[in-house]
Amino acid sequence: FECLRLCEEKGLAEESRHARHLITELTWRDYFRFYAGKHGMDIYRQGGVKNYKRHWMQDERIFHLWSNGRTGYPLVDACMRELSITGYASNHARLNAASFLAYTMSFDWRRGADWFE
Repeated sequence: FECLRLCEEKGLAEESRHARHLITELTWRDYFRFYAGKHGMDIYRQGGVKNYKRHWMQDERIFHLWSNGRTGYPLVDACMRELSITGYASNHARLNAASFLAYTMSFDWRRGADWFE
């Protein structure tokens, strides 16, 4: 953080913008590490730490479409195809695809997490 702080102090605009972005990403990483440390395996149980009640889809055909990049949604499909071809997908691409799986397709987010692993 010290090097990032120096960029901001010297007023290096472009470097400062990148430094702030990096700090934001590190902050999110640390937040989730502490959250997982506090709640342990409860974050993975059905309903999570707050015990939300949610009906998840069970149709394997739908999951297959998502995992193969054939949902019909170009952003999601591009992410999943990139992952399949290269073995890599950026953090934001995975976030978009995972959110789509859980919120639009109503699939248990843990299935997506397993797929990304």
